[in-house]
Formats: sequence, structure tokens, C-alpha cells
Amino acid sequence: MTRSIAGLTFATAALLYAQERIKAGLWENTVTAHGQSITRKSCLTDAELATTNGSIEAVRGAIAKMFAGTNGACTLKDLNIERNSMTSRTVCGASSSTTVMVFHGDTAKTTSTSTRAGAVTVTKIVGRRLGVCP
Repeated sequence: MTRSIAGLTFATAALLYAQERIKAGLWENTVTAHGQSITRKSCLTDAELATTNGSIEAVRGAIAKMFAGTNGACTLKDLNIERNSMTSRTVCGASSSTTVMVFHGDTAKTTSTSTRAGAVTVTKIVGRRLGVCP
């Protein structure tokens, strides 16, 4: 789940150039969903964050690659970035999801709201960089 922060990050045409939105290093992320929370640590490298910190083309390419294995069931419907925040809307079959990410270099907050068969699930991820990887 922690690596999904790097993998599922989105950008828009408003920002066409790479920018350091989030820093590589040892991260602690707390994921809260369905009334339960779990905290995990992971090491994120510059290579893993290339999409998160990349141009809109890099982000769109990473999303297309990720969705390639879904045989067209998942599509990116909307993508936006303004300074340090990214918003996306995706549809996978009968499910839709809106994700908002806000980055401050050493911290990150994500809220994802998913709807399937009328049921709404909100997942929140709060991350903070602890330092360099061991």
C-alpha cells in the first residue's frame, strides 16, 4: 500500500516539468480505511518517485502502464495538478475513484473516495519522511 503512493500519483497539463513534490527516503505511512488504521515504514527511492515528481507525460505513461493489465476495464477520466496537489478520477468497471494528494516534500496526505454499487469508501493515507533509508 505504501508504494502505491509513488505508483498512483497524478499530474496535469498545468505543470509540464518535473518538480520535487515528495522526497526519497524512509517513509512512515498510516493508512486508514473502514475504521481501521495500519502504519508501515518503507524506503522510497528517487527512481520509485520519478513518476510522482515527473511531468504530466511521465504520470500519464505510468498510469497507462499500470492499467494495461486490466484489458481496458480501468481508465483515467481526469487528471489535475496545481503546485503541490494532484487530483485524479479513475473508473474501473462499476467502480469509480477520486484521489486527492497533497505533498510538502517531507509529508504527504492522500484521500481516496471510491464508489462501487452505491457504497462509498474513504481511504486516507498520512505520510512523513523519517530521514534517509537505512
